[in-house]
Amino acid sequence: MIADQYLPFFDKVIPLGKDRWKVNCCCHEEKTPSLHITDQGDSVVMHCFGCGANGMDVCEVLGLSPMTLFGDDYKADGTKPSRPPYADILSCLSYESLFVSFCAEDVRKGKALSDDDMKRLDLATSRIYAAVVAGGLK
Repeated sequence: MIADQYLPFFDKVIPLGKDRWKVNCCCHEEKTPSLHITDQGDSVVMHCFGCGANGMDVCEVLGLSPMTLFGDDYKADGTKPSRPPYADILSCLSYESLFVSFCAEDVRKGKALSDDDMKRLDLATSRIYAAVVAGGLK
């Protein structure tokens, strides 16, 4: 099970059923678990109902490659990767594209992007690239 590699990182692991848990989110401080983890067999889906974090955000905080969300097929073993659920890829692309469009609108208006905005823009572009590669679109 892919989720087994993530569960030791979290406090207050509460089972919600077969291959589903809720835990304290590592992306923000909280007392009541709000990060939901679902192991779908060939991928892991995460969503925090407290801060909106997803699996990619969690991987970043934990220092793990987002590719670990998609199982062993994504390791450098020469095999062709299986595709993660397209709804997850589209959700990621939608969210990150929205941020990129906000930045583009600010630039169009002549507003300089702050250092924080530039860092977040770099993160958005890397997530878009990862979603494209994970989805087999590249």
